[in-house]
Amino acid sequence: MNDYYIELVHNGLRGWQKIADSLDDEAIAALEERRLNLYHFLEEGLRLEATQQPTAALMVKLGEFIVTRGYWEEWLPLLEQAIAACNGTPALQARLLYWQGYLLAEKRGCHEEAVAILQTARQLAQTVADQRLLAETLFFSGEIQHQMHQYDAASRYAREALALFRQQPASGSWVAATLHCLGYIARHQGEWDTAVQYLTESVALWRQDARTVRLARALLDLAITYYSNPDNIEKAHLCLAEAYQLIADSPHELDKVRVLTGRGIAYYRQKAWPEALAAFHQANTPYLQNSPDILMQAQLANNLGNVLYEQQRWAVAEAYLRQAIPLWRAQNNDLHLGNSLGSLGKVLAAQANKQEADECFAEALTLLAQFPQNQWANKLLAEFRDCRQRLWSNHEEE
Repeated sequence: MNDYYIELVHNGLRGWQKIADSLDDEAIAALEERRLNLYHFLEEGLRLEATQQPTAALMVKLGEFIVTRGYWEEWLPLLEQAIAACNGTPALQARLLYWQGYLLAEKRGCHEEAVAILQTARQLAQTVADQRLLAETLFFSGEIQHQMHQYDAASRYAREALALFRQQPASGSWVAATLHCLGYIARHQGEWDTAVQYLTESVALWRQDARTVRLARALLDLAITYYSNPDNIEKAHLCLAEAYQLIADSPHELDKVRVLTGRGIAYYRQKAWPEALAAFHQANTPYLQNSPDILMQAQLANNLGNVLYEQQRWAVAEAYLRQAIPLWRAQNNDLHLGNSLGSLGKVLAAQANKQEADECFAEALTLLAQFPQNQWANKLLAEFRDCRQRLWSNHEEE
């Protein structure tokens, strides 16, 4: 390959690097518009030995774009190539590995594989004695342990990461992200006040960042924490309104879906069924249905099923819940699968289909029992046990 062509690829990579350096809404829109051209440059950069490392460095910066726009299925094969090409460059390889592990865990449910990948990334960070890099790998380790509902391990990794980030200069965004992580770990354990404290700190830090989508995500999680307490439901609505305003005119389509879903859940907690149903339908966008985000598709189908159950629209509720269940199974997401199965049991019981309802309750209880540290799982266990007992009590009376 002649030097002229290599220099062309280098120039192209430098151009993409300038766009990736900010990753604000304008940059994400530019990347979206020229995505196929970007992939071509990355493939060429990875193919040429002289450009492999700058290409891999660019890919590290593009991780957020991939998550935001939902392109992880086409990105993971490129990540594998980049990781192989960077063998012998431990710091760069570690950063590629933590993105790979995060995507495999978050988007495919491959948790055990992701844990092994993050362990390798941490070992590489320790090899080069890079404290900032070690903190980053600890942060992603915490994210993955949280997804596995291993809350003690998740909290330990996140706290270690936070301590290291606070020792490093220019780490404000990483500190904000780690506080956010600690906030939703606390929430899932039912530690509401601690969760609010962490998330409020995260929100304050993200207000200083130009990437408003990160602020919107923290506000969404703060809203979710607020509406777990009926006394704070209005605070939740304020957070949701601000979050949606921040991204309404942005290219963050999946984030819009999540905020609208959060709004629907807030109305659901208030038993405002028509408003909840409208918000869930608004969230169920063509973009979501054409994306690989199976988790959000499943969540919306589940939520639509639940609110339709409350409106006694049994047949439509059943159809949505039956849509959600195989999606949760495909993602190995036993917690949410248990929730949807229990909800389907309630719908079937309402239609006097007692045998299948009992089977749904039985599987739901088995699945949910796997998560003793999860406050929501414990609440669902109590609810579905009661539903199952009443199902057969009613049967005996007939």
